[in-house]
Amino acid sequence: MLWKPRRGFCSKKGLEGCVVISNFVGESLLFAKLLRFRKVTLVGHVGKMCKVCIGAFNTHSHVADLRMEALVYYLAKNHIDYNIIDKIDKISTAEEAVCFLVDNGYNFILLDMVKGAINKINGLLKLKMDIRVIMYTFRGDVFDSCWDRSR
Repeated sequence: MLWKPRRGFCSKKGLEGCVVISNFVGESLLFAKLLRFRKVTLVGHVGKMCKVCIGAFNTHSHVADLRMEALVYYLAKNHIDYNIIDKIDKISTAEEAVCFLVDNGYNFILLDMVKGAINKINGLLKLKMDIRVIMYTFRGDVFDSCWDRSR
């Protein structure tokens, strides 16, 4: 499942059977559950995935625009200095905020967010499905829940 226009991203990563789900993440995941999918890989830009990480499954900006709030939450959860949190809160796009975090060594925050997305998805589905979450920036940063499974 992925958001358009990044279908090429999936083929480059060797992901098959991709379906564009637009902003209806929750409905799509529940439909996958109804169809008895055993595994789902959710791929999306950090701007959309920030919302899923805190349980907002309709990601349309008119319904849920919680991108910066999600980033601030995960920074606070990880006890990051208030000055960094305040700086992120003042940035207007998730892309810019995530690039700032990556450039300053806070990649672990994004990996925590993909874990958070998996927890929220499992809570929505109320069953244990094999969920993989991949977030990316337009400049090419990728955060994949598979990277952190051994920890």
